[in-house]
Amino acid sequence: MAPGRLRGPHGVAVDGRGVVYVADTNNHRIAAFTGGGVLLAVWSSELAAEPACPPLALGQLCRPRHLAVDPAGNVLVADRNHHRVHVFSPDGRPLASVGLEGRAPGELRFPYGVAAAADGLLYVADTGNDRIQAFALGPPYRLHLPLVGRR
Repeated sequence: MAPGRLRGPHGVAVDGRGVVYVADTNNHRIAAFTGGGVLLAVWSSELAAEPACPPLALGQLCRPRHLAVDPAGNVLVADRNHHRVHVFSPDGRPLASVGLEGRAPGELRFPYGVAAAADGLLYVADTGNDRIQAFALGPPYRLHLPLVGRR
């Protein structure tokens, strides 16, 4: 896989410095580019081919879908197949994960979208549970409330 070659990108976010982050879904990674398209970095988890994803480690990605940048500049990644949202520093260092697979409040099933708001909350489209959940931007990243949909 070529460093700057994308396979099935699903999400894009831009930070305050103009760095463009891409959820490179089928390569199981995040790619960071300048606004002019120059590759800066690739955060890869060195996964085996689909459909099997290896056991989850902090920051390990399996089909990341969408991403956002929080007010502190951290990159939030909806990791659909690991049922989590991962938090990375702007330089790609894994900081935390939010959620576990399940149906209870605070648990996620196939999260698809994320948004970081100025109110200090991380909003997650918990697609597999037909709901939106809000988590406090951490640390610690904890459930704030199940917002809309199945609770």
